[in-house]
Amino acid sequence: MQVHTSLGVICALSIKELFPNYNIWVLIFTGIAGNIIPDIDHLFNIFIYGRKTEYSKLVKKYLRSKELRNTLNFIKLNHKNNQSILSHNILTPIISYFLFNYFQSLYPPSLFALFFLSFTCHFLYDFIEDILFFKKPNPNWFFKYNFKIGEYKSPLNKKGD
Repeated sequence: MQVHTSLGVICALSIKELFPNYNIWVLIFTGIAGNIIPDIDHLFNIFIYGRKTEYSKLVKKYLRSKELRNTLNFIKLNHKNNQSILSHNILTPIISYFLFNYFQSLYPPSLFALFFLSFTCHFLYDFIEDILFFKKPNPNWFFKYNFKIGEYKSPLNKKGD
């Protein structure tokens, strides 16, 4: 989350010249929103379309037991192995990039340009991170979703809490 927040700020600062009349805080908020909103699909996956996967069941188990630290640790350790996030595919950043170009070509440029630039950067970062993590893109980038992966790392630290 810190990386995506930082990317949003970088996007806002990198194109602030397009928006000379906007408050810098509005730009930063828009950049951060554009970089964080794509991960809402992780919640849709856990609670709606992927709710029957082992990953989702384990996340909900930790949430029900009010073990927030273990829930966050579990997600941090295992979210890259979750190959059923529908929005994380090659088509989403391409569409987002075209929307960025459209909105920045308007006069005056719309804040949606910044939003979609940040949105696109989110997916580019995730794609590159997958290559670094797996040494190849995650299969979901090419519409090969897997709702059956069931081996996950435990969020419990060595002390067992």
